[in-house]
Order: sequence, then structure tokens, then C-alpha cells
Amino acid sequence: MKKHYLLTIAAGLACSLAANAETLLQDSTITLNAEGEKTGKQVYHYVDDQKKEKEEFLVWDAAKPDWAPWSVMSYTYDEAGNNIG
Repeated sequence: MKKHYLLTIAAGLACSLAANAETLLQDSTITLNAEGEKTGKQVYHYVDDQKKEKEEFLVWDAAKPDWAPWSVMSYTYDEAGNNIG
């Protein structure tokens, strides 16, 4: 009985995660070098309809230690929702 109960909970959780997978958007990515030290970070910003609005590129400044801005890429969409720039 206990095993069945745990499997039911696990199955319910898996279904819940699968249903929400479309709405979970990655907020950032950190890049590491071969020694496992931080080197870069990309931070993603989204608009209300979950399209990417901009992407910030940061570099790790070991002297501070903190992230320092490197560049920003902005995204533009047409009325059909296609990325145009």
C-alpha cells in the first residue's frame, strides 16, 4: 500500500511538472572554465507573452568579485510574433 501511495504521488508530480514545462523559462546561464571557475553569465529577460525581450552578457570580475556588464542584445517581434531583430 505504501509503495502504491508513493508511486501515485510521483506520477502526479511528474504530470504537474510536464504540464508546467511550457511556462518555465530559463532566467540565466553561467559558463565555467576548465577549472570550474565562473567566466561568463547570460541573463534572459522576457515580456508578458514569454518572448525573450533582451539578453545581457556579463563577465566575472575576480577582482571585485562580481559580475561586470559586457553587452546586451535586444529582441524585436512583428505582429505575428516572429523575431525580426
